Amino acid sequence: MQRIIELSASSARIRIRFIGQRLGPDLLAQIIGGSCHIGCVALAPAGGLLNALSAPGHRESELACEAASRLRDALKCGVAVIAGIHYDRITGSEIEIVRKLSLSLVEEYIQIQERSRNADPKGSGRI
Repeated sequence: MQRIIELSASSARIRIRFIGQRLGPDLLAQIIGGSCHIGCVALAPAGGLLNALSAPGHRESELACEAASRLRDALKCGVAVIAGIHYDRITGSEIEIVRKLSLSLVEEYIQIQERSRNADPKGSGRI
């Protein structure tokens, strides 16, 4: 079984977690915070078109799609991102904090994967 990597970042009352798990050649990622749930699932297959399914009334699709696309392009693999973030009475500025924290965790995960790939003497890129 592939190793699960968990990252987190916070600012004031906002705390975001990124959980990444390689599934064979692909990646399953979660971006969650506050009252965790499944708000959107974005699928970015390697070499395919990005698709998203959102629960009614949820606004995570833009974030999930951006994260899935970035991860796919950087890691050259199929990616599924599950996003679910809920904070009561969230403000516009807090929504921007959620976006920035989430995408910074995506970049941190990419860096971890790239370091692992570079350290793998067989060059498989898998951890």
